[in-house]
Amino acid sequence: MAGLITSVTGNTLVVTQNNASATVGFSSATKVSEVTPAALTDVTVGSCVSVRPARGTAAGQDSSVTAASVLISAPRDGQCFTGGRQSAGSPSAQAPGGPSGHQGLRGTVTSVGGNTLAVTTSGGTSPTTVDLSDSTTYAKRAPASAQEIAQGKCVTARGNTDGGGTLQADMISLRPADNGSCPSMKH
Repeated sequence: MAGLITSVTGNTLVVTQNNASATVGFSSATKVSEVTPAALTDVTVGSCVSVRPARGTAAGQDSSVTAASVLISAPRDGQCFTGGRQSAGSPSAQAPGGPSGHQGLRGTVTSVGGNTLAVTTSGGTSPTTVDLSDSTTYAKRAPASAQEIAQGKCVTARGNTDGGGTLQADMISLRPADNGSCPSMKH
């Protein structure tokens, strides 16, 4: 479930998307992360990145790609994107490529130089070159506390729906709204 948080009361929030509302419950066990604006200077060797390709380019192992956006996160236990489910602190398994639907690239930054990153993907035999431009956007994801859940932020929540129709979230990801709306939940 994704949308704009319209209210928060105790451990419950109301999310609005496409003129419909839904209730999300959370607890101290809910993993919360927040995506905030970043810059190229936030990308360092060892960072985990999820790259959304620019229109007309595709990401693949052992090649190069031009980035439309880069989502930065810290490694967990010294590793990026390994095995099983994604944690609340790491980007989604795929970074959608917009209308063209190109799959994103995710991996570990092995070098940063000028307008280029080298990213090693899991299973890749050599780094993929990621070309950056003035229009590339950057964001970073970091663990957050439940106190960061607030009206006016965008939210993506995952969990199970209880008998009363409330989604009991085991994961919540927050990001800033854009002029009171959440037009793009791409990462």
